[in-house]
Amino acid sequence: MNKSAIIAILGLLLLVGSSMTQVSARPTGISNVQFGCTCHSGSATEDVVVTLDGVPDNYTAGENMTLTITITGGPEAGGENHGGFNLHASAGTLSPFDNTSQLMDGEMTHTEFGNDQRTWQVNWTAPAYITTNITFTAHGMAANGDTASSDDKWNKVVATIAKDTDGDGVTDKSDAFPNDSNETVDSDGDGVGDNGDAFPNDSNETVDSDGDGVGDNGDEFPSESSQWVDDDGDGLGDNPNGTDGDPYPDDFDNDGVIDAEDPFPLDPSEWADTDGDGVGDERDEDDDGDGILDQAEIRAGSDPKDPNSLPPESFEITLPIFGISLSSWDLMGVIGGLCLMLFMAVATLTREKRFEDYMEKIESTALHSELDDISKRLEQLQLFRLLGVRHVLRLEQRIMEMQDTMLMMNDGILDNISNPPSNSEILPIESSEVINGEQEWAE
Repeated sequence: MNKSAIIAILGLLLLVGSSMTQVSARPTGISNVQFGCTCHSGSATEDVVVTLDGVPDNYTAGENMTLTITITGGPEAGGENHGGFNLHASAGTLSPFDNTSQLMDGEMTHTEFGNDQRTWQVNWTAPAYITTNITFTAHGMAANGDTASSDDKWNKVVATIAKDTDGDGVTDKSDAFPNDSNETVDSDGDGVGDNGDAFPNDSNETVDSDGDGVGDNGDEFPSESSQWVDDDGDGLGDNPNGTDGDPYPDDFDNDGVIDAEDPFPLDPSEWADTDGDGVGDERDEDDDGDGILDQAEIRAGSDPKDPNSLPPESFEITLPIFGISLSSWDLMGVIGGLCLMLFMAVATLTREKRFEDYMEKIESTALHSELDDISKRLEQLQLFRLLGVRHVLRLEQRIMEMQDTMLMMNDGILDNISNPPSNSEILPIESSEVINGEQEWAE
């Protein structure tokens, strides 16, 4: 390669190198770090936590705010260089808070004086209202101070101020109407902004067409400012001095009874109180207060609105010793109870005799079906307390024994036994006791 070619190549390399973005990573500050602090470590690490405090949810144009960048974690600080940062804001103006930070290429970074710490403060001045989000990107590098970059670590954090789409000075995040520059708040949550809501604190009302101070939803005359209520529902306003005032105020509830004679002038469903108990006759179950319900008086043919009109007296017997009276229903109950007691007494006293009778009946029964009928009968006797539980259990046990015996007889086992023992006396038959192909009882 000749000398001219070498010079040309070197010149080209210098030209390319001069056109590339220069990233200065020094104790005196750093800028253009959109790809991170790659000269210290290839990628961000969770060992380092970068926080950016002071970023507001909302802002006012021209307002000056202080932001704080803090680095935690990473290698233990030693030597002279402990850490550095870079802060980029997509809008607004950044400026130093003190001599530990400086403005470099439109971004904030540390100074040589601020290279021995891991917390910095900077100023940010809010811009005029814009319709896009404002993004803050902070890179932080934690150095171990050994002047080498191999063990240094970095990370970044991004914070955003929501955009203000309608440009009303309230960001979309805090604006109840982000697309309406005339509205920002809806205090009563009715979907109408406070500026256009005639009743900003009443979710049931938004408009007052006639300007009478009563919202249209609750105004029975929304187009007439002199009327707003019609309690009796006759289509005429209750304000007698207003337009189309009610000419019949004597019957406020419009129930056909004038207020002077109506004990319930505000209740169209009530107009009489016969017994004066404060409950209207329409809801009162005893209109005349005689202690007898209206329905009972109607059935008996007496007048439910006349306390002197009573149903005929019913049959009663008075027991002077006890000082009580018994009606016909009471007497029927007493007689029925006595009969029940007598039945129970007789049933109890005759249980033993009844038990013996049924035991004899079981012993004398020769058919399986008859035993089944007796068993069903025992259930009924126990139900009506004619036999006790212990009686029934003993009888049922004997029935089972008799049924087992009958089954064995049907199988030919007891052909030569005229009076077989009870089941409790029968022992198991061993195979050695089978003689000439026949089975015998082992006793």
